[in-house]
Amino acid sequence: MILRFACVFLGVLGLFAFYEIGVKEWFSWLTLAGSILFISHALNPKWSDRIVMWFMNTVFNAGLEPIDQACANGNMKMVSGYLKAKSDPNITNENQLTLLDIAIEKNHGEIAALLRKHGGKTSEELKAEGK
Repeated sequence: MILRFACVFLGVLGLFAFYEIGVKEWFSWLTLAGSILFISHALNPKWSDRIVMWFMNTVFNAGLEPIDQACANGNMKMVSGYLKAKSDPNITNENQLTLLDIAIEKNHGEIAALLRKHGGKTSEELKAEGK
């Protein structure tokens, strides 16, 4: 209950900050997004996961390419955030490589283990399953 109250409080505080800053500054939009996220989390925590993914996919255009690059570059924070949002660990790129294939190819063992933990498979394993 205290967490939900804190989320509502921070959300309202962010909305007030957005109003005071105005719409011309980029960080005011970031404040608005955070406010919406806090308020939605207070109403229903499952909504915040959906909103985060929508925000990543729509506003920042973070589709396959950024998560693909995150696996290739060893960006554990982005990969774990992607997986926490209940996203598919078995998406493939234009070369039919999964995220796990990319992590293994680039020698990022921690990311590969995290992908495996969340059900990630190689493209060969998916082919063997008929997917």
